[in-house]
Amino acid sequence: MTAEIVESHIQARIKSDRIVIFESDNVYDVTEFADRHPGGRKYLEENCGQDVSQLMQKDPHIHSKAAYSMMKKYCIGKRQHIKSQNGVRSRKTNDIDITNNNTDQIQDGLIDWSKPIVWQVPKLGEKYFDWVHVPVDTHMRLFQWDFVEYFSQCSWYIVPIFWIPVMFTLIGLSYFSLVQNPVEWPANSSYSITINGWNASLLYLLGLLLWTLEEYIIHRWLFHMKPPAGYPSLIFVHFLLHGQHHKTPMDSKRLVFPPIPAIGLGMVMYSLYCLFMPSSAALMMFAGSIGGYLAYDMIHYYLHHGVPSTTYFKSLKRYHVRHHFENQQKGFGISSKMWDYPFHTLIEG
Repeated sequence: MTAEIVESHIQARIKSDRIVIFESDNVYDVTEFADRHPGGRKYLEENCGQDVSQLMQKDPHIHSKAAYSMMKKYCIGKRQHIKSQNGVRSRKTNDIDITNNNTDQIQDGLIDWSKPIVWQVPKLGEKYFDWVHVPVDTHMRLFQWDFVEYFSQCSWYIVPIFWIPVMFTLIGLSYFSLVQNPVEWPANSSYSITINGWNASLLYLLGLLLWTLEEYIIHRWLFHMKPPAGYPSLIFVHFLLHGQHHKTPMDSKRLVFPPIPAIGLGMVMYSLYCLFMPSSAALMMFAGSIGGYLAYDMIHYYLHHGVPSTTYFKSLKRYHVRHHFENQQKGFGISSKMWDYPFHTLIEG
């Protein structure tokens, strides 16, 4: 294929609103990836038809090995090397060998991506933890049964639709209960205070603040635990809880927590609150934690698929991208970095 024909292919793609970029010897059509690009679509559009090799290695656009691995899916060709008259190999920009790559499946030699993978993953053993932290840009099917598969996914808007009514119901139940029957907390203590309908909002704020710590604890010590290689059941649980998100971080259907398993975790949280305070007061604090959880899940989705315009969320998005693609064992704060400071897990730089 001559350089002129190849160039016409590239220009035809660009003119048809395809986003084509160059990196080293490779040519990529990243149109389908643009809306999922962690840095935002505009950066790809601004560099359409350009060589981004140097840009990808400069701050704040430094890309990890995982990012380069994900790019393979969108490679449509390779630059050809030619020999100059003095025998030194050089590169001719327009000489591009356009090839058709199969981007429907990702082959890693460990998992058969054409089949549901939830029962394959536990068999990885000691290879699991490294495998799950090499992200891919695809949608994975977990279960064979359509019914189970459907409820293993969740669109972002389901979270507020489900949990906002629950939160306000709990606020109402707690408020009217405390108006009729104020409680002393802590009980049998000279430092106890009376909780009634007027100051119950303080419990809501306490639950909201407590959620930020719970978010950190759950993310760090539950979601990022390293399951023992000899316990397939723990690998299975880890993958369902959070491993699947790190394997396919761009999958919008597996980014927020489905309501059914979230209800289970919520009941555990509420039961713990009831150990330390009367149930009517615990309801209000639990409602505050639900409010914190709502903010967390919406922010998490926004960091992956939104284009922040404020300095705070731009910084938070970059921070979370580094957690996924640079250092998965640090940067556990999602809605804020607050608890990464005292626990020394802040991603520096």
